[in-house]
Order: sequence, then structure tokens, then C-alpha cells
Amino acid sequence: MAKITDMTGGMQGQPPQQQMQVDVSQSTPMKCECGHDVFIPGTKFRKISKLLTGTPQDMLIPVEVYLCGECGQINKELYPKELQSLDE
Repeated sequence: MAKITDMTGGMQGQPPQQQMQVDVSQSTPMKCECGHDVFIPGTKFRKISKLLTGTPQDMLIPVEVYLCGECGQINKELYPKELQSLDE
């Protein structure tokens, strides 16, 4: 059975969760190894064989990545950890 959430973000019959207050001035910038700090979104695709999925066609899974806007390197800190060792 699906859990129903209300428009305020809490489970039905429960109070909504508190929003965390964060002071952005106390954060540190993420930078590429080249020193640039602007990233652009990209997508990599992983393919799973139809033999493993039991479907008529291979399955494609999109994986969102962020590339440095200057040198094009993928930001490893934002890359899914379970895929980091597979794409080296």
C-alpha cells in the first residue's frame, strides 16, 4: 500500500518536517582540480542486458553527472559512489 503525503511534506496525520536553516556564508565552494567552480549537468548511460532484466530489450539507466565548465572533467564528489570504481 502506498504511503500518502500531504501538501506540507509530512505523512498524513503527522506534522510536516522542519526545514533546516543553513547559513550559506559558512559553506565552502566546490572546485574542480583545475580550480574552476562552475559545473554543468551531463548524463552518462549504463546498459543492463535484456538477459538480466528479462525484458525484450536492453535497459538503459541514465546517471546524472556534473562536468567542470572549464576543463570538462566529471566532478567525482557528486558522482554516485557505487559507480565510481566501475568508470575508472
